[in-house]
Amino acid sequence: MNDVQTTRPSLRCRVGLHHYLRQLDDNPEVRGRTVLECALCGKHEDGPPDFPTLGTNAAALGFRG
Repeated sequence: MNDVQTTRPSLRCRVGLHHYLRQLDDNPEVRGRTVLECALCGKHEDGPPDFPTLGTNAAALGFRG
């Protein structure tokens, strides 16, 4: 008889509706940064970037031809 029970993720997590909470990142290289972690299944997300993205024309800025 097997006494170990397997747990399935909640229905919300299976359909992609995670309940993200902001947690401190456990990576020592990026100390002080936060990640989003689902309170139900523990999935990690990076979340929105801390800096604005410049786009595809960023290399052309500041250069005059």
